Amino acid sequence: MYSSNILKGGALLDDTRRFVEVWDDELSRDENLDRILRLNLLGHPSRKRAADVLKYVMKRRFVDGADACVPALRVMQAHPVSFREACYYEASRSDGLLAAFAEARCSAGTQTGEPESTFRTPRSGSEG
Repeated sequence: MYSSNILKGGALLDDTRRFVEVWDDELSRDENLDRILRLNLLGHPSRKRAADVLKYVMKRRFVDGADACVPALRVMQAHPVSFREACYYEASRSDGLLAAFAEARCSAGTQTGEPESTFRTPRSGSEG
């Protein structure tokens, strides 16, 4: 099922880096999420935006499901390409619309001979 949750999140790599930095492995999932929201540790301008990002993006991508996701991302922070790709993987795992896009893009790449893992971020004003 597709949803509009991707509109709440996009890539949010800077938010994800901060989320991983402030996550406390000694606290429970709920305690961490509450603390991050209460103290505005992601630095959002409004509590509503912070709550939306936590609920619709961070929690679904990095908390629900795998217990080791945040610690693994913490290790990958020293490797920007790996970190970005892991974030993209988790985003597509938790969002059906993004997964469908990635699947179609990979399928198109195999038909054109382009490597499957070649994803370029469009530059301003261009597609490539």
